[in-house]
Amino acid sequence: MDLLGSLRVFTAIAREGSFSLGASINGVPQSTASRHIARLEEHLGRRLFIRTTRVVTLTDFGRTALAAALELLAAADSFEERVDAARTHTTRLFLPDGIPDLEIATLTVKSGARGVPLSVTIASSSGRRDAVRTRNGDAAVLSCAPEEADWSARLGLAAANTDAESSLSLGRLRPHRGDPVESWQRITVLPEDIGTPAHTALVAHAAESGLAASQVHAASTVSAALSVGLSGDGFVCCSRTEATRWGLDWQSLSDLTFERHVRLYARDEDVRSRVLATLLDDLRRLFGEQEDGPREQG
Repeated sequence: MDLLGSLRVFTAIAREGSFSLGASINGVPQSTASRHIARLEEHLGRRLFIRTTRVVTLTDFGRTALAAALELLAAADSFEERVDAARTHTTRLFLPDGIPDLEIATLTVKSGARGVPLSVTIASSSGRRDAVRTRNGDAAVLSCAPEEADWSARLGLAAANTDAESSLSLGRLRPHRGDPVESWQRITVLPEDIGTPAHTALVAHAAESGLAASQVHAASTVSAALSVGLSGDGFVCCSRTEATRWGLDWQSLSDLTFERHVRLYARDEDVRSRVLATLLDDLRRLFGEQEDGPREQG
């Protein structure tokens, strides 16, 4: 039984007081409208109309059923509108700096092909957080606490032409007595990681390893961080994926294992679920999912 179709015929007949007019409004023959009502009355177990040769009036039960039918049809119409809006709405995703245009374009094309039109805006951490909070954006990728993460990326140190082993001990960067300050190797923390547990762990371990406090530096922009890694003055703290993207040699830390924890924040749970269902694997690859295998979504 087409319940919604029958309810639409029922409400139109009740409103017009005529089977012929109600049928016409719904674009069906009067005989079809009569069958809709007969099936609906059978389904409900009560008569809806009193029919005479001149008029059609609602029974007491019919009046009660009419109010409920109008509510149900309004809810059905709202459902269709929301689903259609979700299908055609362009999701505004905010991402951090440092991702090449080609990778962003690829992500956008993949998302559109999967039925979720996407536009990407590059913004600072505070700008991404504000975009979701003020609803000027639909979703944003941000660093988070470990227990909130959708995925994690192992961090290490990267620099140009290191010609070094695959791992590095922070103690090797400890300055020796008499070394000029300008010769000290610096570790630059990306804006994305400032103030995170990874940043805190790196600073603490650097101090334990004998590094000077000034050797761990927080960069204000990705380009400022890269200038350190590319110039030979020090290292950028980043994931292997980021190092490869920027043409840097990446090394893990032999005496510290630390990660960047990342979450997709969204203006509501529907948007979050839709983006994760469409792009989670792509976002994991884009931001460098940890090497020891995929992480279960919490």
